[in-house]
Amino acid sequence: MSSNPVTLLLHPNTRCDISATACAHRYQRVTVEVDGNTTTFAGGSSLNRLPMRLPDGRTEHYTLDAKPYERTYTLKFESENPDGSWRPSVVQDPVYIRRGSSMTYTLHAEDGEDGDYRDISLVLVLTP
Repeated sequence: MSSNPVTLLLHPNTRCDISATACAHRYQRVTVEVDGNTTTFAGGSSLNRLPMRLPDGRTEHYTLDAKPYERTYTLKFESENPDGSWRPSVVQDPVYIRRGSSMTYTLHAEDGEDGDYRDISLVLVLTP
């Protein structure tokens, strides 16, 4: 299992596109932090795999533009409790796939309800 939040390295001159889906009874969120800025994907309350939404209502992806320096970014996975508070999800180790000069990471998280590790699926695509 991975720690939560998950910390990853973004190499210089590398772009990162992030997308996420939720499939859970509980409301889910993933907070992305890089360079002191945060944004949050949120969604769930459905057993259909649905795209998680960003605060502006977009569903497709969040882009971290390439910068000429190395950066660290964190991904915090959480699920909502019945009382409205949030608790950390359990995150599986990432799956890595390299295609040419691109790298894809897929992370799955579990909110503790059923152990299926599909409550959040997050995909990061790194391209130079």
